[in-house]
Amino acid sequence: MQSDPNRGISPSIAELEKKLQQSEKIISALMQKLEKSSLINESDFSYFESIAILNETIDKTHEKINEITQKLYEKEIALEQIEKELRSKEGHLNEILFYIDDIVWSVSYPIIKLLFVNKAVEKVYGIEIENLRNMPNLWFGLIHPDDKNIFFNAMSRLEDTPQLEVVYRIKKLDGQIRYILDKLTRKIDKSGKIYQIDGIARDITDLKLAQMQTEISMQQYQMIFESVVEGIIIFDANATVVAINQSACKMFGYNKSELIGRESELFISRELIEKIFENYDINILNYDFFTESIEKKKNGENFSIELFSRKFKLNNENFIICSIINITKRKEADRALHQQQAALAQSERKLNAILNNTRQSFVLLDTNYNIIAFNKSFEKDVKQFFGYELDEGNKFYEICPAHLKDLLFEKLIKAFSGESSQVELEIPATDGHFEKFIFFIDPLKQEDKKIESVVVSSINLTHLYNKAD
Repeated sequence: MQSDPNRGISPSIAELEKKLQQSEKIISALMQKLEKSSLINESDFSYFESIAILNETIDKTHEKINEITQKLYEKEIALEQIEKELRSKEGHLNEILFYIDDIVWSVSYPIIKLLFVNKAVEKVYGIEIENLRNMPNLWFGLIHPDDKNIFFNAMSRLEDTPQLEVVYRIKKLDGQIRYILDKLTRKIDKSGKIYQIDGIARDITDLKLAQMQTEISMQQYQMIFESVVEGIIIFDANATVVAINQSACKMFGYNKSELIGRESELFISRELIEKIFENYDINILNYDFFTESIEKKKNGENFSIELFSRKFKLNNENFIICSIINITKRKEADRALHQQQAALAQSERKLNAILNNTRQSFVLLDTNYNIIAFNKSFEKDVKQFFGYELDEGNKFYEICPAHLKDLLFEKLIKAFSGESSQVELEIPATDGHFEKFIFFIDPLKQEDKKIESVVVSSINLTHLYNKAD
């Protein structure tokens, strides 16, 4: 099916063609009339000559008109093809804009009027696109009241820059707050004035919340990192300090600026660094590494440390984190304690030597009458007079003869109430003879005057009475 060749031709050309066609009809009518007339004079020939010239001009004009008409028709076909391609591309563009998550929009300027917005606005803003077409100011009305100035000030700054980004909040109809990143671009006319502003807006709420959570986590990490008493140092694989807390700086007597980015040997002994990195190389299972070392402060003072280290990987890079405790005072206390323990042990040896080489017997009882300590003299007397092999943990009343229990336990009860006492007793030996003893029952008081044990000591007086006889 062919198109009408006159379709789309300029009105002035079409009018000229119509007049030429009328002229052709008139000339044709005149020629027919002359053919019928027998009288032809010289003036008639001039007239016909003029008609011939006119007719030739009409033919050339007609050819020219046909040529122009053909070109116009070809251009119209090409224009239709371009329009078809544009419509196809526009359809593809609208299809893309329909499915993308970013909001693509355009407004007039300086009088703000919504010209275009894609369907993504429905998902982000929670409003139907038809409602925006009917109420174009609704979209901008959803910008958070506290951020309206941020948005419109950004639009005004387009006077000085062709493109910029702005972040602002919106408040959806359901009350939900969302963060928007908007890229604004201006269009200017020949005079340089803005007549249109285009934008691509993206919902960055999840990213913004993640950033905020990261910032909070970083603040919490920094707070913990700086507040712990232990010194914390992080080395990279080249033994360079990448992080250090204030406790570690104070421990070694340096400022952070003196250590960050510097080699560890600046303030840590080579021997300790070698131990740490030797463990780094051989400790495949990454167990906690522990060691002690004597280090030197910036002022030359020596101090003792306890170091725990572990390697970790971050962004495909290897690091070592070290936790350091200053144990100088603990070492001094350990040495003092060791000296005290040695002195106590020596005192105990001397005391045991005295107790075990005296004829006076001693036994120490707790509040439950358990025997918690005794000397050899008491052990010997118990075996000779009571017939028991003595051991720590025995109850005193288990080894005490029945005829002595009432008397001795009466004294013990007084002793646990804070009263010292003594008593003389004749005790039969296992072979049947009697020997005379004097018993001393005394409470042992703590610094708070609380009585936790009683000491029972005895002296065999038999030989004294025998001499008197």
